[in-house]
Amino acid sequence: MTRGTGDGGRTWRPTITLDGGPVVSVAVVAPDRAWAVASCSAEASSDCVEGLFRSDDRGVTWERVSSAVLASLSFVDADHGWAIHGQKGPTGPGGSPPGLAVTSDAGRTWKHANDGCEARFGWLVAVSFVDREHGWLGCNNTVGAGGAFKGIAETFDAGRNWVIGSGVSPDQGSVGSSRWVASLCPPRMRPVGPGGGCGRGGAAVRS
Repeated sequence: MTRGTGDGGRTWRPTITLDGGPVVSVAVVAPDRAWAVASCSAEASSDCVEGLFRSDDRGVTWERVSSAVLASLSFVDADHGWAIHGQKGPTGPGGSPPGLAVTSDAGRTWKHANDGCEARFGWLVAVSFVDREHGWLGCNNTVGAGGAFKGIAETFDAGRNWVIGSGVSPDQGSVGSSRWVASLCPPRMRPVGPGGGCGRGGAAVRS
């Protein structure tokens, strides 16, 4: 179960109870539509159901619309969204290398999209789009002893082309203000530019 707020976080109420596994990612598009990803662990019971669920009544009822294994949902309107495909949970690769996926039918079908991480700055760990053209990816790969190569990629053409705005890796060196210390957890951006995230180990970052 997850909880939602309608007053800026002062109070919270239960919003998502699915006939599936634990909820690992949620996306909301005003006024009524929302999505949630449920994922089953290897130790889950045989009746655990994973996939993408959608609600059109502010979370009162939910319909399973896809069996795809997804994470880090980012929808920009009632039909168009982005997600990490082939990854269970908010970080780390799943049974297959995670990749970027896009939908134009409210999550029922997904197709492959160009991954701006390109393995140079780690694997894909986060997606944050603010409209159909403009979005960011979080890339990360922990290499031990708290160090990690990581990057933030940005696109202005719906993912056809990506530019690393900030990152650090053994073969690419340092771009922007990224440091080796700590791994990157999922950033979230806003349409006008500001965004935030964190470096695991206690560091918070903003742009």
